[in-house]
Amino acid sequence: KRTAGAIYCNVLEFAREVPVNKSRIMYAAFLSYTQLVKHLNFLSDRGLIAPLEDGRYSTTAKGREYIKQFRDVDDLEKSVATPKRQELLKMITKP
Repeated sequence: KRTAGAIYCNVLEFAREVPVNKSRIMYAAFLSYTQLVKHLNFLSDRGLIAPLEDGRYSTTAKGREYIKQFRDVDDLEKSVATPKRQELLKMITKP
């Protein structure tokens, strides 16, 4: 299951290079329309994504910074958590 932060990052990534419409984001991020609207409103209210006059959305500079920070934290979690999980599995696995 994806976290809300991961979904936000996905949505922002899809609108980072070129402005995109709701349908493209919805299908690329595997979201229902209801979920998409909820996440777009959340991101827009916080200045991470900007709705354009033509109905498309574009990731803001703040949104691009969110993507970078999210990836940094995700990479750190993976580098620390994966070895720790392997250690835990070794402790409970029968020899």
